[in-house]
Amino acid sequence: MDFTLKERYLLLNALPEQGDFRTIKTIAALRDELFVSEQEVIDFKIVADGDRIIWDTTCEKPKVIDIGPIATTIIVDTLKAMDAEKKLTIDYVPLYEKFVEG
Repeated sequence: MDFTLKERYLLLNALPEQGDFRTIKTIAALRDELFVSEQEVIDFKIVADGDRIIWDTTCEKPKVIDIGPIATTIIVDTLKAMDAEKKLTIDYVPLYEKFVEG
């Protein structure tokens, strides 16, 4: 599945930090895939601006990440919980559509 840099950052921020062993092992592996590489920092000109991360969107290329069934369930459950708690923001709509409605 293709992910923009923004989607990757959003997923990293949304994933639960606690859970059972299987959940945490799955999240740890998923985080490894979602984190930006040193080369991406250079290629996309990623910089920290206070508490924000900015990059040159004209340089960005989506990254293909294989999301397995356990990780998919965790992401879907997380997004559904955010929706139920009315904590979704407009930034999460593409991810919600991709995972929950797709």
